[in-house]
Amino acid sequence: MEMTPLSWSKLGAQFTDEDKAREYMELLRWGNADPVCPHCGGADPCRLTPKAGSSTRKGVLKCKACRKPFTVTVSTVSSRPRSVRLQAATRTRWPR
Repeated sequence: MEMTPLSWSKLGAQFTDEDKAREYMELLRWGNADPVCPHCGGADPCRLTPKAGSSTRKGVLKCKACRKPFTVTVSTVSSRPRSVRLQAATRTRWPR
């Protein structure tokens, strides 16, 4: 997969499911390096594997240092509730 950010027009065609989109977001956030815990900065998380019937979703990692779970969207705009993201988007100041 290419390393450069994609334009909005190419995003829909590139990502046909959530797994591909998450993998791309992980590539953009962490590159080829190991993921880093946003809570404590630990650099050795383990990837949790969802089991049948469990509530664990795909893409969840757990830090070995602080033992807190996280995903690629933690500590980003995407982790905030939709209403907060919309409020922030509408508060954009336009030049006069």
